[in-house]
Amino acid sequence: MPVRHNEENLNLALANICPYPVDRSKVDTAKVKTLLLFQAYFSGLPLPIRDYITDTKLVLDSAVRFLQAMIDLSAERGFFDTLLNLMHLCQMLTQGCWVNSSSLINVPFFTPEIILKLKEKEKVEHLCQLIQIYNKNKLKELVKSVNPRTNANEYEAIEDCIKHIPDVSFRAKVFDFDSENLQPILRKGAKIKGKDEIFAVIDIRRFNSQYPMKVHMKKLTKVKDFSWWIVVGNFEENKVYSLKKTFFNKSLHREFQVSMSNSKSRKVDFLLMSDSFIGIDQYMQIDLDSYVTQEPPRPKTVKPSENQLDDKPKQ
Repeated sequence: MPVRHNEENLNLALANICPYPVDRSKVDTAKVKTLLLFQAYFSGLPLPIRDYITDTKLVLDSAVRFLQAMIDLSAERGFFDTLLNLMHLCQMLTQGCWVNSSSLINVPFFTPEIILKLKEKEKVEHLCQLIQIYNKNKLKELVKSVNPRTNANEYEAIEDCIKHIPDVSFRAKVFDFDSENLQPILRKGAKIKGKDEIFAVIDIRRFNSQYPMKVHMKKLTKVKDFSWWIVVGNFEENKVYSLKKTFFNKSLHREFQVSMSNSKSRKVDFLLMSDSFIGIDQYMQIDLDSYVTQEPPRPKTVKPSENQLDDKPKQ
């Protein structure tokens, strides 16, 4: 990251409007400037000179590689909270906003006033809610209720944005694992007895697979294919049992062994994390003490409505 002559004064000015403080004695260093550029990008702040726009693009383009390496390292060390923070950073890079901002902020023509009306008047504040409303053919009615002046072109842009966001179902099942024969123990109606190892089965389906797996990185000219992380761990003990990066268009069926050695908790947390979108991650928890195994899944022949699932995921 280049730090040019007299840029420390520009960095000080930028630090005055950024939400998080920096070490003002080191505003002439590359790492402080980089931190300020990140904050300005996530907050939508104006940059002092055109060179900072070029510098921001350099930061965003390089950050993806660093984050991928840090995610792999955090998973290897088993740091659940650090892993989720890094994944949120990947989402923030693509969406160009803070992860605690409204997930509706990048929907076309959704101003802060409209987002506030949606929350207070219609109780809609998450992207997954908009997807459900669109699937029920009630999106136009909702938009008109909060902004009667929305014209046909504006509504078309809103609808086009919503229908391209991945609409995904996520399900997990677990079975006992036979470590001697390296295969799952498929007993319907049995409780999980294993303490150190289980066999996990993940089924994912994307309902709007007719649309391409593309997402525009905000403020960058590049277009990327969105992908997902499947995370298995334990929130209570801050442990990661398994991490898998995956791409899929229509559906995905994954089976893998999960090692839970040195874990006292009998609860297993499953997450489907997007690498590009804020507000569509899915989570479910299975308590092994009360869980009863089911039939082995057959995703190619069983329709989603017929699946016998343990718990509904939370979005």
